[in-house]
Amino acid sequence: MSNQLDHKLQRINELLAERAAFGLSDDDQRTLAGLLADSPVDPESFERTAALAALAFHAGPLEALPERLRDRIAAGAREEVGRRESGVGSVGRTTDNVPVVELSSVVRGGARYREIVAWVVAVACLLLAMFVLRRERASPLLTPVEERALLLERAPDVVKIPWAPAGDPAGKRATGDVVWSTENQAGYLRFKGLAENDPKNNQYQLWIFDATQDKRYPIDGGVFDFGPASVNKVTGDTVVPIRAKLRVASPQMFAVTVEKPGGVVVSSRNRLALIAERAAPGG
Repeated sequence: MSNQLDHKLQRINELLAERAAFGLSDDDQRTLAGLLADSPVDPESFERTAALAALAFHAGPLEALPERLRDRIAAGAREEVGRRESGVGSVGRTTDNVPVVELSSVVRGGARYREIVAWVVAVACLLLAMFVLRRERASPLLTPVEERALLLERAPDVVKIPWAPAGDPAGKRATGDVVWSTENQAGYLRFKGLAENDPKNNQYQLWIFDATQDKRYPIDGGVFDFGPASVNKVTGDTVVPIRAKLRVASPQMFAVTVEKPGGVVVSSRNRLALIAERAAPGG
């Protein structure tokens, strides 16, 4: 009997978590209604936990609560603490008739406080795991092309600078641009027509000339390859994320050199393929 009850409660918890997070089919709704008929579980507790889980995953800035709502929540919290300290387990109300749910009402009956806490924590963990799994399935990793588009759309300080040939034959026919956001410390290189490199013999390396740094020692922006495998089949571009080794405070110029595999710490700049230089203020 105990095993049957445990299985029933487990199934109820699973269905309630699914309903709170994502909704149920008609068949699952009917199954849940039947299981809840003689159950000690308060189904509304899952909805409250789902709201907290959603809040925890909220990525953007949160709006401040209206003062009246904040006061109601604070009053409810004080009343709940008072009931908990006095050992009262009923559902109370604030002065303006807003229900305040005592934790012990999550399970009706004589469950001990620590058992209730364990049950609520288990529910929260289940919901969080389901949110993570669903988010991972629904939100695949963006491509560099998509990440670049988002940076251009969302970063208010983003700059876009076209490439210019710098003498080395590798960049003679190349076009494209650099986009960079200092606030986000993120940027992307976009190319067409750059000469294909053999990673066994050489690689391209990005250098970032910062106004706050000695020009003899630009910031290493990472190495990359250019070839058919790097070309986006939709746009025909190659987009490369910038991987600056140091914080970039005030970028003035970006340069691409041809270096040995793995790159170098200090470039001789003998093979300078491309440059992208910011216009002077007011220029």
